[in-house]
Amino acid sequence: MDIKKFIDELYKKAIASELEEFEIYYSLGKSFSVKIFNGEIEGYKNSTGIGVSLRGIFENKMGYSYTSSINSTSIEELINEVISNSKVLEGTEKENIFQGDEKYKTIDNYNEEFEKLDVLEKTNFSKNMEEYAKNFSSKVKSVNHCLFQTGTGERIIRNSKELNLFSKKNSGCAYISVIVEEGEETKTGSSYVVGNDFSKYSYKELAENAVSKALKKLGGVPVSSGDYPIIFDSDSFGDILGSFSGIFSAESIDKGTSQLKNKIGEIIASEKITLVDDPFYLNGPASRSFDDEGVATSYKKIIDKGVLKTYLHNMKTAEKFKVKTTGNAKKSSYAGTINIAPSNFYIENGVKNIQELMSLKDKGILITDLAGLHSGLNSISGDFSLSAEGFYFENGKIIHPVSQITIAGNFFELLKSIEEIGNDFKFGMGSVGTPSILVSKLSISGK
Repeated sequence: MDIKKFIDELYKKAIASELEEFEIYYSLGKSFSVKIFNGEIEGYKNSTGIGVSLRGIFENKMGYSYTSSINSTSIEELINEVISNSKVLEGTEKENIFQGDEKYKTIDNYNEEFEKLDVLEKTNFSKNMEEYAKNFSSKVKSVNHCLFQTGTGERIIRNSKELNLFSKKNSGCAYISVIVEEGEETKTGSSYVVGNDFSKYSYKELAENAVSKALKKLGGVPVSSGDYPIIFDSDSFGDILGSFSGIFSAESIDKGTSQLKNKIGEIIASEKITLVDDPFYLNGPASRSFDDEGVATSYKKIIDKGVLKTYLHNMKTAEKFKVKTTGNAKKSSYAGTINIAPSNFYIENGVKNIQELMSLKDKGILITDLAGLHSGLNSISGDFSLSAEGFYFENGKIIHPVSQITIAGNFFELLKSIEEIGNDFKFGMGSVGTPSILVSKLSISGK
């Protein structure tokens, strides 16, 4: 059954039902991925997920239902299940159906030419990337990861208050990771590109970057334990920021799982730090004109020159905190509940390059790789202890690679100890981006 016809029919029957208010949420997700190993396809996936959820108010309580069966028999089932669910709910917090905003910014996240890439083009790109990496240096032992993936998504939100919104986006990612060997020592290096402009995808550039990163790590040794000035490159600090992004959610504040409770208007970071949630970032990985409640999104500074300005809200938390929602409602899928998530979440760029950042200190460590992010940090306390690799530098010059070290500290203290911001901002493989960051000192466990 055509999805437009399905939604029209569901809308008409929901209007005629006993529901006082309701919202229809539709999502479509198409994903493709191909993995290459030794010139052959190691893994292949091509899937489509589609579904519709209905939430509605019956006797002042919100009920929910969802289905992946887009046919006429599902329509009555969706409505009946909403009513049945609302009857058994007790003591739930009030939820609202949004009436819509006056204006929504137009965002174009869909590239039709990128959508036309066929399986052969994606596969050949990956095979060429692997082959080029292997031939780039005799020290390349193997290419342990080589993949190309693409995805397309659609959303429709339509409700009884005459809100009717549609969005469509597509994107992709090419990723390669290599292992180089010298004597008994092995090191890894990786590279990636994200976006829906295939003209910016270069298998040669990706392969060269991955191999070059791995080769530079050879000969790494631990440094003596102690406190060192630290420069996090954009990838490594992006990993840390992404791991702690949940502390800015009003849900975390409300549950008492964030130390930022009652800190609005207070200095929580260095004045060098401005942290932004920007749904309008040009070609951003999470750009969107409306959130998953149909609220128009907005650009906002979460931290402005070190001062905490806002939490991220959906409609429920905004009502509880007696503020306006920030348009950060997020559903993981049509079947998911409404949570809170940032859009394009990043620290504003600085003016100094890596060389200039290193020149600000007599000595220090440039961190380029972190491990243990899922187990080595605590988002409630802010404490972290992570395995790391990078480079030891003196007087603005890299002296040697560093390996087998552990960095330890506290995220909230780390924010306040930032001395300077680099000018090499980029997004990682998700929607979190940062430039390089210079920190006054961190504890290093080495030899």
